[in-house]
Amino acid sequence: MKRERVCPNCGSSDSMPIVYGYPTREAERRAEEGMILLGGCLCYGDERDHKWYCRNCGTSYGGKGQDPFVPS
Repeated sequence: MKRERVCPNCGSSDSMPIVYGYPTREAERRAEEGMILLGGCLCYGDERDHKWYCRNCGTSYGGKGQDPFVPS
């Protein structure tokens, strides 16, 4: 069974990864192209560190202990 990542707010599968830490030039370029979202330099190591950003509604989701995948 294939699993698809979906936004818990709107159900869209159009998302991009959130990258934390001081950005490299490559990360800045990818962010400018809309391939990733820069999440900042602070990481908490818990559910506050979301892994995905929904391009459809702007919700950040998929922190530690949260499963953003559903069977498709």
